[in-house]
Formats: sequence, C-alpha cells, structure tokens
Amino acid sequence: MTGFGQSTLGHGKDKWVVEIRSLNHRFLEYSARLPQVLAPLENEIKNLIQTKVKRGKISLSVSYNGGDSPREDVAIDEKKLDFYYRSLRRIAQRLKIDPKLSLQDLVGLPNIFLVQKSDFELAREWQRLSKALRRALAKLQKMKAKEGMALKKEFFLRLRLIAEALQRIEKASQIAVLQYQERLKNRVAELTKGIELDQEKLAREVAIMAERSDITEEIVRLGNHLKLFRSTLEESGEIGKKLDFITQEMNREANTIASKSPAFQISQEAVNIKSEIEKIKEQVQNIE
Repeated sequence: MTGFGQSTLGHGKDKWVVEIRSLNHRFLEYSARLPQVLAPLENEIKNLIQTKVKRGKISLSVSYNGGDSPREDVAIDEKKLDFYYRSLRRIAQRLKIDPKLSLQDLVGLPNIFLVQKSDFELAREWQRLSKALRRALAKLQKMKAKEGMALKKEFFLRLRLIAEALQRIEKASQIAVLQYQERLKNRVAELTKGIELDQEKLAREVAIMAERSDITEEIVRLGNHLKLFRSTLEESGEIGKKLDFITQEMNREANTIASKSPAFQISQEAVNIKSEIEKIKEQVQNIE
C-alpha cells in the first residue's frame, strides 16, 4: 500500500532528516539515498525497515543538515599559504620581477584548503538515526493503515456481491440438474426413435451425465472461501499471502462452476463472480 513518513531529529547544523515512501508492489523492493558516511550502516537500516514493512516499493532518503556531510568544516592551511607567499616573493626578487600577488592567486594554489572532520561516532549516530527512522516508519504505517481500512471496506463490498451471485446460482442449480436430465432423455429418445433400449440402463446413464453437471460441492466450497476471507480480514499481522491463496481458490471454484453447468444463467453469474474476484486479486497483491 502507499504511504509516506518523515522525521527530523536534531537542530541547527546537527540535524538528520529521514523520508520514506511506499508504493504498491507485490514484493518488497528497497532503494535508498544515504550520505556516504552512512555506508557502513546500510545493512542495519535495511534490516530495520524489513522488520516493519513486508511488501511494497520502498524509497528511503536520509540527509544531514540539508544535504551536507556530517560535521565537515573547511579551513585554509595558513602555514602552507605563508610558505607559498614567501617562496613566490623570494623567486620574484631573485628574478627581479614584480610579484603582484593577490589573495585570488594564492587560494588557487593546490592543497590550500583543508576539510576538517570532527570525530564521527558511528554507533552514537546510529542510535539517533534509528530513532528518526522508527518515527518515519510509524508515520508510514499509520498512513498505510488508513488506506487499509478503506481497502477493507471495498473487500467486504466485493465479497457481498459474490455471495449474492452465489445465492442466485444455488437457487438456479436446484432445478438446472433436473432440467438437464430431462433434456438428455428427450434428446436420446429422438436419436433412438424406433430402437428398443434398456430403459433402466438408459436412465442410469442419463443420471450419471446429469450428475457431472452438478455444482453443489463447488458452491459450498466457494461459500466457505468467502467466510475464510472475511475472517482473515479481521486478523492481525501479515495476512497478504493468506488472502492471495484464498483468492486463487475462489477463482478455481468459479471457473469450475462456469465450466460444469450448462445453464446460461449460472454461467453468467459465474462470470460476474470471476470479475469481482479479479478486482479483489489486484488489491490483495498490495496487502502485507
């Protein structure tokens, strides 16, 4: 499911900003933009996210002080600058030329600037960063939970439509087998007109053929799958894979009903059921 979480920890020039986004995806796909200094913590960050998120396309962005590297200060190496200046003036005097040195000339010389890093305590920063990451994940989960409630209502609507169609199929099937059996008898009678047949054997064969079109078991199983789907929606924890499996079983029973029954009304209702199942299937892929 989709969601977004953002958290800031610290202030001034010592501030971590964590942003995490989630998009619908059947599996867990993770990508991150991290400051180079956090490279040793990449696995810890990924593992922490995986404890909270099981499905989705996750994008993580971590920045320090608006994108700067943690606590880096730039300074001029004044000793080196003095050395360059004295050396250049000495050379100019020896060659009897006007040095005309400016500050711009001097700062363009190599290795004038120093990048000074204060001690970066990785363990301490991980404690701070993990706290910010957990806050962002909590906000992400809250947004996903809100979307999940809306999705749950939609599932119950789809399940109700399937149950209503299944009731109509059940009513139609009660007379469909008898009608099919009667049509078979009439057809056989037409084809064997003038031929003496064993009526008892004929009746038995017709009954067997009619029984093959009986969909009572499929109706019962599909009804049970609907109940299981509803009860699973009320469970806590990871239910996505279980719902995915139930949806496959529901679709299997709907296909069997459509293929076994010769009645047009039943076939039409089975198509409607398959359409609703397909809508459920598309959304189930995103549930953890």
